[in-house]
Amino acid sequence: MTSDESDAIDTRLLADGRLGDVLARHYDDLLARARMRIGLVDADDALQAALLRVVGEVKAGRTYPIPIRAVLHQVLTWTMREMWSSGRRRTAHLPEGWDAPDPEAADAFAEIEGTSWVEDVVGVLPPREREVMTLLIVDGLTIERIASRLGIERNAVDQALFRARKAIRESLNGG
Repeated sequence: MTSDESDAIDTRLLADGRLGDVLARHYDDLLARARMRIGLVDADDALQAALLRVVGEVKAGRTYPIPIRAVLHQVLTWTMREMWSSGRRRTAHLPEGWDAPDPEAADAFAEIEGTSWVEDVVGVLPPREREVMTLLIVDGLTIERIASRLGIERNAVDQALFRARKAIRESLNGG
């Protein structure tokens, strides 16, 4: 399905008031993107905050001149930047009475699933790109921490990530 076809489906769903279905259509892509950028542990929090922001805007009557897919990705980018660029997380608290698991506890299934995926996809990369991607995705390190651990400049980490992502996209697209 082309992005134009997908955007048309999103537009129809929004017109029918089915924002939840639109968010569900893009959730996995957004979560994968957040995990690639900020790691497994913080990705869920960033995505939840971004989606809550969009839901609030849509419920308040906001419309967008661009496809909702682009809006979701941009809001996620802003949210990740706001919440983690300084190295500090904003703490958000659940309302009183909510029965929530320990937020510091690791999601064992997600870690196993993520590690398995990383081994399959990242395993074909050159050693430096593989090491950088593993530190980012599996260990959940920030770009600055990866640079520090490897004794290289931040720019070198960015370049290795760019090359790795490009190679992964090409291999997934059969090219």
